[in-house]
Amino acid sequence: MNDRKRKLLESTINDEFSSEIVIKTSGMESVFKPEEKENVSLVACGFGGPSKVRRMDNHLYKIVPNMDEIIEKQKREHEEEMLKRKEEGDGEASEEEAEKKAPAQRKRKDGLVSENFVKYNMKRSSRRGAKTRRYKAKGGGLSMKEMQRLSELNEEDAPKPHNDDDEVEEPYEDKEELSADHHVIDYSLKQLLDPQEGPKLLLKIANKHLYNNIVSFREGQLESIQNILRNESTLVVLPTGQGKSLCYQLPALVLTCNAAIAKRSIVLVVSPLISLMSDQLNQLRAMLSANQTPKDREKVISGVRKGLYKILFISPERLCSDSFLDKLFPEEDNSNVDIAFACVDEAHCVSEWSHNFRPSYLHVRNVLKKRLKVQSILGLTGTATKRAESSIADLLQIKHIVRAPLNRSNLVTTVSRGDPDPFQAILNLLKSERFQDCESIIIYTSQRSDSEQLCAHLQLHSIENVGSYHAGLSPAERKSIQALFLSNRLRIIVATVAFGMGINKPDVRAVIHLNIPRTPESYVQEIGRAGRDGLPAHCHVILRDDDYLKLHSLTRSDSVDQFDVKKFLNMLLQSNEEWIFNTCQLEREMNIKKEVLATMLTYLELVDQNQDEPVVKLISTTVAHKYTLYFMKTHPKELSKQHNVIKAVMDLCGNNKKERYDFDVADVVKNTGRSLEAIEGDILTLRDMREIKYESKDEAFHVKINKKRAQAILSDEQDDDKNTFDGMCDALFRKMKQLEKTGTLKLESMFDVLSRCLITDKQSHHSTQKDKNVTTLQNCLDQYFDDSLQLVDNTSKIIKKEPSDMERSHIVGDMGTLMRKSGTKLIPNGKVLARILYGISTPNYTSQEWYTCGCWGRYKSIDFDFLLQLAIKFHMNFKNRETE
Repeated sequence: MNDRKRKLLESTINDEFSSEIVIKTSGMESVFKPEEKENVSLVACGFGGPSKVRRMDNHLYKIVPNMDEIIEKQKREHEEEMLKRKEEGDGEASEEEAEKKAPAQRKRKDGLVSENFVKYNMKRSSRRGAKTRRYKAKGGGLSMKEMQRLSELNEEDAPKPHNDDDEVEEPYEDKEELSADHHVIDYSLKQLLDPQEGPKLLLKIANKHLYNNIVSFREGQLESIQNILRNESTLVVLPTGQGKSLCYQLPALVLTCNAAIAKRSIVLVVSPLISLMSDQLNQLRAMLSANQTPKDREKVISGVRKGLYKILFISPERLCSDSFLDKLFPEEDNSNVDIAFACVDEAHCVSEWSHNFRPSYLHVRNVLKKRLKVQSILGLTGTATKRAESSIADLLQIKHIVRAPLNRSNLVTTVSRGDPDPFQAILNLLKSERFQDCESIIIYTSQRSDSEQLCAHLQLHSIENVGSYHAGLSPAERKSIQALFLSNRLRIIVATVAFGMGINKPDVRAVIHLNIPRTPESYVQEIGRAGRDGLPAHCHVILRDDDYLKLHSLTRSDSVDQFDVKKFLNMLLQSNEEWIFNTCQLEREMNIKKEVLATMLTYLELVDQNQDEPVVKLISTTVAHKYTLYFMKTHPKELSKQHNVIKAVMDLCGNNKKERYDFDVADVVKNTGRSLEAIEGDILTLRDMREIKYESKDEAFHVKINKKRAQAILSDEQDDDKNTFDGMCDALFRKMKQLEKTGTLKLESMFDVLSRCLITDKQSHHSTQKDKNVTTLQNCLDQYFDDSLQLVDNTSKIIKKEPSDMERSHIVGDMGTLMRKSGTKLIPNGKVLARILYGISTPNYTSQEWYTCGCWGRYKSIDFDFLLQLAIKFHMNFKNRETE
């Protein structure tokens, strides 16, 4: 710690130290009274390891360790140890002997320095061009948990680099030099699976290498861990904050760091949120995602094949890429590492009956079982109904299901209308007796504008330490706001529902929903971020009919009809063998969202009865197809004589340019007859030769078409009726309709559950865990997840199935006004007309463009099917009158 930070910290403690302060280190804590502030200052400025200073009134101070002292001490001890070994002539001394000879842990009189440090490899390098030297701590290094805390400090609190010639680099930056010796497990599987001693040994390993102070396993953890150690596939359903991560971390540590079990093995963790995941085995893991640069991906692939990593986090899209798997796990490579087991995080995404179905997950099972020969799979999810559980287990071929109760007894959950103004209702709630002492509060909104407006409203009415968080902010702004909230310098955060994923903050005291959650699964997951420390926490939902109508229209925006399905399938079957189509262009051409198009492409493979030779095979939904080449050394004409890809690019762009060529890779594929993978490989080779630099942009769908089968389907030459053009269209339409129906049913279930537990806004200010409405809500959620909830039609008063004659005449009048104003060119059919009146956004008809027409979303309280039939009939009559 430099002088400036030391003085700043001393002045902060001297000025603001008016209550007790707790100093925490590994496994120990000390309490200081206000009159002992000099001792606190001494500890803060002189302690050589990380500690945390926390005022009892929840103002947080973080103390940065003296890195200079630590590294110098490590260097001295390392040199002394090497000298002793040389003198004694023992050569390669064992780790145990070296540990006995190492100097004893330095102790302070006040007892604040912990002896429970683990060895930690650190690298120290000279200036550029100098050789790298490594020093290994022998008893005075930092524990992994402490380094994790240190990495979470704000940039302004981070330790400054050395002022001398050397500087400290990030630990474990060079994975090739990483040693995992300090993670070696000394227990056999027989010992770890023993009914009596096994749980104790597993707890000992977890406390030593992963977390501190784990007294016992939570419900479901031990059973799932031991199942994986037995090589038995298991689905684990644990609520948010109940320790799902430990279920894969501990088996991964045992199976990959035990030489007696597997020398070169790795654990795959398939997750859609790998950038948000926090893992205690940071130095033994690697990540593969679509956001990485090619150089970073190549480095990770090389490390995996050399066995330098123990855990590999990978997105489902990456896992299902054939070309990528060929690089990562080549089939002809006999020296390839074994896969100990695969963990499928957010496993509910594989099920059509879940609240967050992702098409890319449907291919995960085939890749894991058939391509990679994975023996056991661990599925993790926080929320799933019984039906979804069965679906997940069948799709992933899992026999064992471990489930813990999803409702947490420490949460007080309430629902009110928030009349007449929801913003004012939340303001009154925050000032109430129930919420006024809650220190960390998350308020969820469904829209960015609501997040900003509610935040401003609270600040205007003297609510301090409030911040807004949503996807519209820059990454730096989001990171800063998140850091402020995690360090308790921001009491309330008003955020969209994405906030909270991957964040471990156990002391969130309240979660409030301004809008109705879309599904019961989402609701349970979001309120699960409160009270993870086991202490009482409060949750509240503002239930309004308008919010339900908005969400209902959103579920309709993902719908497709039979005409859409036939148009899309016909376009695919008539395309080239390798189909690369700009995502945005296809959205506009089909007037269907890209997420829905990706789902249709995935379902086409599933409904195809010929699984060995599918007519449509989705390769990627995010391939870049617009390229810009910059030539760095050789002239393009000379380079084109040696490389066909450059010749093809020059033929497309002309020969008059010298340094820069812009082209569509789909055209190169078409003109050369080569695959996209081969073209990309040639470009990467030229880049590695430093002949070119390139930029790629604009996402596209990459699909391969079996032209022989496509022609047979279009000409109805198939023997099987299901594989005819009409048969495939019908099967695909039924799948898409079922998906829409599932989403609508979940929204209705959420509205029904919340409606049963309504109380007044004043009652919500004083609710406790014993209130009847709180118990009713918990019971209804239990029934929902057990698939035993009997729905009550609470939406019939909101959405009218049969409008009155007067309402019908108003609808027809607005249709006429809109058609006369816009014409049949802007509104080509009745489906578009109905969607505008209902307020359904599509790529070609967005709310931003059509809101000013005066009719957007005016009739969202009318049943959409009724509105659609009326609009189709009216549009046909209007078009006929126009042609007469």
